[in-house]
Amino acid sequence: MFLGTHQPRLDEKGRLFLPAKYREELAGGVVITKGQDRCLFVWPREEFARITEKLRVPTIGIGAGPDCDGQVLVFHDLVGLTMGHKPKFARQYVNLAAEISRAAEEFCSDVRAGSFPSDAESFHSPAELREQLPAKQRT
Repeated sequence: MFLGTHQPRLDEKGRLFLPAKYREELAGGVVITKGQDRCLFVWPREEFARITEKLRVPTIGIGAGPDCDGQVLVFHDLVGLTMGHKPKFARQYVNLAAEISRAAEEFCSDVRAGSFPSDAESFHSPAELREQLPAKQRT
């Protein structure tokens, strides 16, 4: 772990800014944990692996490397619904954004063409009620 004081700040994209003097050592990836004293601790991946090995409680990682006991991946990243910046640790398993976009376009096209909803997809009054309606309202 790095000793010393640094006043953390966020960049324009909301990411934690790390001073240049730390970047080279942290280039392989880091783990950031919240300490009990309201401080953030930044751990190189290899150091966190050693810590995980010593702990008797499970560690859960979000991009902290495969040495953690469990992993978290945001659902939107997993299924391809993340727009804009994609975190380095996010792996996309399917592109649902493209499928959703295609489905929305097809729906709009069907509505404009008058083919949605079809007669089979529409609610109808029971036959007894239709017979009671005046002739103008039956159509």
